[in-house]
Amino acid sequence: MKVHRSALRHGVVPEDAVQAADLSLWVEPLEDDEWPHRELRLGFDTQARLLETVVLVFGVVDPQLVVRDLT
Repeated sequence: MKVHRSALRHGVVPEDAVQAADLSLWVEPLEDDEWPHRELRLGFDTQARLLETVVLVFGVVDPQLVVRDLT
């Protein structure tokens, strides 16, 4: 999983964004028809803080890019 710089605007480090997105507790698709698909995800970072992230899902092989931290 890659992290776009826009995901780090609120002082979140890449490791925290990846953990929150990768080990998310809740995933909500934002769009169905367009590629890449966007998903809103809720998960905890490495310090047990709850983060909201938006993840672009490109496909099966290299699937994900965290583009935004909404915290």
